[in-house]
Amino acid sequence: MKKPFDIDLAVKLIDEAVRPFPKAAMFELAEEGFKSPFEQLVACMISIRTYDEVSLPTARKLFARARTPAEISTLTVAEIASLINTSTFFVRKRRKFMKLRSAS
Repeated sequence: MKKPFDIDLAVKLIDEAVRPFPKAAMFELAEEGFKSPFEQLVACMISIRTYDEVSLPTARKLFARARTPAEISTLTVAEIASLINTSTFFVRKRRKFMKLRSAS
């Protein structure tokens, strides 16, 4: 006779299987206090097609200078570029940040 599916056991096994792996960048940033919807949006934009090993320090570097729409709006194009230039496709991402900046 087939045993019924045990969701608690499945969750436990999944938790054990993923425990050795590092947390995803967005979760790690949230635990560090970067959890406002704006910060999560910016971090997500940085992380697109970029490894977490690059996204995390890049987001931290940007957030050290600006964490709110108002603070981002004070940065120049060159400053934004220098803060996110380690992320993949940073020129395209910089354009998106400029749109965010003008919307605030």
